[in-house]
Amino acid sequence: LVVKGGEDSMFLPEIGVFGFFGEHIIKPDDEFVVICESEWDAMIIHQYTDVPAIALPNNSRELPPALIGRLERFSKIYLWLKNDPRSQDQAHSFARKLGISRTYNIKTCPPHMRKDGKPRTPPSFMRDASELVFSLGKGWADLARKASKELKEALDSAKAFPHEQITDFSELRREVLDEFVNADGYQGLKSTSFPTLTRILKGFRRGELSIVTGPTGVGKTSFLSQISLDYAQQGVQTLWGSFEIKNARLAKRMLTQHARKDFTQSIEGFHKAADDFQQLPIYFLRFFGMTDVQKVLDAMDYAVYVYDVHHILLDNLQFMMGLQHGGFRTKFDAQDNALDLFRRFSTKHNVHITLVIHPRKEMDSAQLGISSIFGTAKASQEADNIIILQKPEAMARGSKFKPNEEIDYRVMDIKKNRFDGEVGAVPYRFEKNIVSMTELSDLERMKIGLPPVIEEFPDPVNHLPDDRWEEDVEASESIDFTEPTEPTEVAESTEAKEITEAMRPSEAIFLGSEDVDFGISEPRIGVEYDSDGGSEPVVASEPTVEPKLTGSEPSGSEPSGSEPSGS
Repeated sequence: LVVKGGEDSMFLPEIGVFGFFGEHIIKPDDEFVVICESEWDAMIIHQYTDVPAIALPNNSRELPPALIGRLERFSKIYLWLKNDPRSQDQAHSFARKLGISRTYNIKTCPPHMRKDGKPRTPPSFMRDASELVFSLGKGWADLARKASKELKEALDSAKAFPHEQITDFSELRREVLDEFVNADGYQGLKSTSFPTLTRILKGFRRGELSIVTGPTGVGKTSFLSQISLDYAQQGVQTLWGSFEIKNARLAKRMLTQHARKDFTQSIEGFHKAADDFQQLPIYFLRFFGMTDVQKVLDAMDYAVYVYDVHHILLDNLQFMMGLQHGGFRTKFDAQDNALDLFRRFSTKHNVHITLVIHPRKEMDSAQLGISSIFGTAKASQEADNIIILQKPEAMARGSKFKPNEEIDYRVMDIKKNRFDGEVGAVPYRFEKNIVSMTELSDLERMKIGLPPVIEEFPDPVNHLPDDRWEEDVEASESIDFTEPTEPTEVAESTEAKEITEAMRPSEAIFLGSEDVDFGISEPRIGVEYDSDGGSEPVVASEPTVEPKLTGSEPSGSEPSGSEPSGS
């Protein structure tokens, strides 16, 4: 039974055990198989090459161990997932499950230039078999021949997965090229809840260790539940380990954030919200309170293998360890050992671990720093990212923040960012009824002494739908960029007027030195570009002027024989 339809389709009864799409076409004597992400890819590969192709269940988010036994008889397995960072990380994870020695990787990567010399769709946009075929055009008479040729060439280009600890530039070359072409994808998954946090940290990346700290009651668990929910809604397989509050209470908080409704006021809509929440790829550890670190690691290892988890949250280290020393002389040595184990686990399994560590006992009004994290310097050394949730009275001491009775806010203070070094602070409001955090608006930011957030306009080339890229490149040539002869009046929003009033005149942000009148009474809003090409707002206390690539294919052990080349 199909309930609703389209993208929101839901099938009843629920499927208990997943299977491979297209498994019925495999012949008893087939010795190899191609595994794809989608049913479209599997059908296209089989139709145009007569090669056995199957699709992963659950939109490739996981490869259940129950299905691995069905692939034991194949001597070679070809993984053809999307050619983007997230899917390629999954491909490496699946290869470890299936056996590195018999698994080969296929990456779809067309040339960067068309015959007329104009750039064509970047390789990050042509990510799998179906997109490769769709890019060949609409000449149906010749499509079968072209598709068969292109798909067979892609299959012949399959490379063995290299040794995990050994590589050279010939294997890194395509990845380096992809990082240039698809910079946003390699920066990490973007947070929809905290855009300014994303602007600073650039995104969520696998294989990193993040440490979150802050005083009691500042909202560490609420922040983590919201950010983990944000990523889970985008398909990130998530494992929660809550050692301080029970799982039912944590799930209640996350459900409230997900539905953005306080069900204590009315239970209406609970079951629909619960059904939606249940579909998210979120799992919970049953541990509570003091727990042996090795048992936690064993459970994490199981979750990575069975559920393909790649975000693990542990809240918090002190409650997990309790008073146990585990044979170590002091609790500080035991904590350092635990941090070392989590760091190794994150790197080995390519998962992101977010770990809460309480700060040292300090005055409530004191501003916390990296040295405030409980324990030795091991935590700050091992962490890739450090986020400190600060109270406003602490941030107001000797900084640009100032208290405001109208706005009850807190601050996410990013103290470390190993990815590109950028740090900064993100003020936010806490909406108690829905247990959620929201970044301050530009007007609210200015009331606490901060300039408005100037969002960078995204590169249109990297954000167009896949099949529209070339069309818009050609269409842009016909656009008339000449300015209109008559000035156009633009209605100014109420909030814009309030911001303008709040900035008058000492909070003005200047674009540059051209046509600046030092007797102006109206503020000028703009951006000063630094030498690195980035942009940061410059706040002046008074009106001042500040002067201001296609390469060879990666080498590797190619599959012997000509199995992928034909029937």
